[in-house]
Amino acid sequence: MKVEYDVLLELIKQKKYKPVILLQGEEPYYVDKITHLIQNTFFEDAEMQDFNFNLFYGLDSTVQEIAAAARQYPMMAPLRLVIVREAQNLKKIEELDAYVKNPQQQTVLVLSFMEGKKLNGRTSLSKQIQENGLFFDSPVVYENKMAAHVKRMADEKNLIIHDREAQLLVANVGDLTRISNELNKISALTPEGQRQEVTRELIEQHIGISREFNIFELKTAVISRNNDKAYAICEYYVNNPHKWSYGCFNVLHDAFFVLMKCYYSPDKSDSFLKSAGVFWSEYNFYSSSRYSISSMRNAIHLINQYSIDFKGGRGYTVDGPQLLKELVVKILNL
Repeated sequence: MKVEYDVLLELIKQKKYKPVILLQGEEPYYVDKITHLIQNTFFEDAEMQDFNFNLFYGLDSTVQEIAAAARQYPMMAPLRLVIVREAQNLKKIEELDAYVKNPQQQTVLVLSFMEGKKLNGRTSLSKQIQENGLFFDSPVVYENKMAAHVKRMADEKNLIIHDREAQLLVANVGDLTRISNELNKISALTPEGQRQEVTRELIEQHIGISREFNIFELKTAVISRNNDKAYAICEYYVNNPHKWSYGCFNVLHDAFFVLMKCYYSPDKSDSFLKSAGVFWSEYNFYSSSRYSISSMRNAIHLINQYSIDFKGGRGYTVDGPQLLKELVVKILNL
């Protein structure tokens, strides 16, 4: 049975488990959070856990070891718990099908997939879990929705955070897992029983507002005309020139080339975008362009010119990150 996040949380709270639980999806933060929640709340006391809990890691385990542990009966407890972390690394995982078809009813087996990996939905194992177990698929959290997730995350940690500060964390820390870890720092400083407001000052003092960016984030920011993020990434490269590479020009050129291809094509379907080399997370940027056709042509012309300039076209050595910054400013002002 496929369940949503809130429903699964309530089932865990009420201890209404199924013999097999599959956790996977594009957003690893929620997969990891649920895995920890099950592990930390499953048993009434430490003694029960000592006799009735097995933790495996996919890379270091076998299907036979996991199935053998799951078939054991609980001692001095109503249920046993077997967790397989990083289950995407478990070799021959499909062979767990034999166990899942006839699971030990007094064991809860949790398969936790990380790194955005998923169990092949066409396998018998996947179908058995979806039919007889609990199945949670954590959807990707797009950047324009992340602030809402940060606010909910803060509330769960007894913190108060407003939209501007949440956006600041999203822009300068990055993924939800890292943001959660940073919020834990502030939560640890909060007196017990009090709700702490997460201000910009607290963020700058205890978290900082720096993060690493990559070329593909720059491409997405430029294509979507996210000026603030694009400028922030350019500043990052200016301040960290060893992180910059000539590939920035190539990635931007390819992005606008694909954009023109999508513009002229009468087919704007997902299948066409995939065939054009567009990642599914960028559909909105490419299917509804923020650039006119003349702006696209001008952008490609600028990228080619700056690429030549970097190679000595101006007759002297030019700093790459500074050139990139200048180029991005001109593109975003087209």
